[in-house]
Amino acid sequence: MASRAIPLKDLWVCKKCAIVTRSRLLVKGSDVLEVVLWLCLIVPGIAYHIWRRDTTVRICSRCGGTDLIGATTAEADLIRHPD
Repeated sequence: MASRAIPLKDLWVCKKCAIVTRSRLLVKGSDVLEVVLWLCLIVPGIAYHIWRRDTTVRICSRCGGTDLIGATTAEADLIRHPD
C-alpha cells in the first residue's frame, strides 16, 4: 500500500520541541455551554460562538505548544537544520 505524502503547506514546525508535524486546533470554551446559550437566547449564543472561533489556536500534536511556524519558512529550516 503506497503512503501519501503530506504537502509542506499542511505541516508546521514546533519551536518548543522542534518536530515537523500536522497541527491540531484547540477551540477554547465549552460545546455544551454554546448549545445552552443558543437554546436560551440567540444574541449570547452568537457572541459566544464568535468568541470561541476567534480564540482558536494551533497546537503541536506532540507537546501541546502553541508556538508553531509554517514548515516552508526560512525560520523552520533553521530549526530543522541548525548547522
